[in-house]
Amino acid sequence: DCEIPSITKFAQDQENAMLKIHLDIADGSSNSNRLGIDGLILQLRGEVPSHSHPKLPGADGPNPQLSTGAKELTVLRKGRYVDLAGSQQVDFENGVWEMIWRRNASAGALICGFDVPKTIQRNEASLPAGRVYVTFPVWTSESLQDLRTRKEAAEVKAIEAMDRQREELQKMQSTNNLIMKAIHFREACKANEDLDYSGFRTYSSMSLDRDMVELKGELHLCSL
Repeated sequence: DCEIPSITKFAQDQENAMLKIHLDIADGSSNSNRLGIDGLILQLRGEVPSHSHPKLPGADGPNPQLSTGAKELTVLRKGRYVDLAGSQQVDFENGVWEMIWRRNASAGALICGFDVPKTIQRNEASLPAGRVYVTFPVWTSESLQDLRTRKEAAEVKAIEAMDRQREELQKMQSTNNLIMKAIHFREACKANEDLDYSGFRTYSSMSLDRDMVELKGELHLCSL
């Protein structure tokens, strides 16, 4: 089992680190209207913020002991988006950040919180005024390698199950024997069940080989 890491040490290692962020905001429907905010550069500071700021889910939640506590976050460069009037600037105010890590969890999270003073709108996509949170999963080098190993093992099991399912379905379609059709259908269902239990569908949504940013202290941040 993974023990809770020293998030205080991890957070200290990130002090004065800079993050360049791109936000891609959809309108929530099936169409392609999106709001892209580029060029936002943040600096993670080590000081406790003296200004009012958004509450954080860890520091201000039911288990503050799992959080580093709120820390100062400086916006070095404001983000921008493009609409029909040209390039527009986006204000992110009262920034704070924290790192949280649950006991026995393989990954933690770096969470940034802001106040957005006014709604940003581009076609049907918008970023409403109010509190905005951006969360990045983080892993240690050890836990990331363990997760990659388990993902590879799940992929091997999934490929075998998919090949077996395809083969059984082909056999089912090629025979005129009703009993054999039933047997092959049952085996295809079993293969599909094995695919579900392999964990492949869960792991396939995890971007573990790309979109990773290496931080200080042997931490890795997923930029998606």
